[in-house]
Amino acid sequence: GQHASTKLALGLIQGACQDALPEKVLDIGTGSGILSMGAALFGAKEIIAIDNDPEAVRVGQENVALNNLQEVIQVAGTDLAEISGAFDLVCANIVHDVLVDMAPTIAKRLTAQGKVILAGILSGKQEQNIAKVYGDLNIQVASRSYEDEWVAMLLQQNLTGA
Repeated sequence: GQHASTKLALGLIQGACQDALPEKVLDIGTGSGILSMGAALFGAKEIIAIDNDPEAVRVGQENVALNNLQEVIQVAGTDLAEISGAFDLVCANIVHDVLVDMAPTIAKRLTAQGKVILAGILSGKQEQNIAKVYGDLNIQVASRSYEDEWVAMLLQQNLTGA
């Protein structure tokens, strides 16, 4: 949780949970599980945390168990394409290119008022590209947080369709 992108994402998750507590959260590329655990501690009730690295899944499961959050967080190696259902909040702290590739799938997993928190993005060109790619999918940037060269973004489904 010491990396700037992780801290920024946790701050946006906390704010999103304070604004409207998400019932269902999807954490993509969970790694150690820190974003999922943060969401749980901020009040989210059902969290699916996925990662394609078996070691990350193992570590995430251990960390969730150490924090007694197994009732709230399910950590799995499930591929994003295999995840079904709609989520109030989707978070991912992954590199820019992966966030771009995942954009259409993330858009399909959002509830009507769903929010997305993205981190692992360099400010400037990567930030602008993420805003455009997600904007083209009707998911608009609501706020941004910066530290050093990093930016984390809170995006929300555009309810007007404009």
